[in-house]
Amino acid sequence: MTAETRFLGENGFLSPVEPLTINHSPSTIGSPMVDFFSERIEVTCKGHPARPASFVWRGKEYHVREIRASWQEWKSPPGSPRGGSWRLRRHRNHYHALTDTGELFEIYLDRGRSGKKEWVLLKRL
Repeated sequence: MTAETRFLGENGFLSPVEPLTINHSPSTIGSPMVDFFSERIEVTCKGHPARPASFVWRGKEYHVREIRASWQEWKSPPGSPRGGSWRLRRHRNHYHALTDTGELFEIYLDRGRSGKKEWVLLKRL
């Protein structure tokens, strides 16, 4: 699709296509844009229970100053059978981590089906 692409608007006239903008939740309308990455990262944890203390992303180390929020996710991936086995569900621990650079990131530990644990930087908030 090019910038010249047009669509039929509500009034029946052709209008230029508007760029799509996405906020991470309806409650944040008017907030800055969210940058999505979904990239693997290396994380160092400390404390009990263990929480992210620092992580390396794209060759740069970020130190976590504060965990602003954390939660667990057990959803089934899109397209999986309804009421399917717990083994098909996602098992993730999510964190909103404020770093020493002042950036706020959402990272998660994927405790996947294979038993292999992977850390992912999902987005910059």
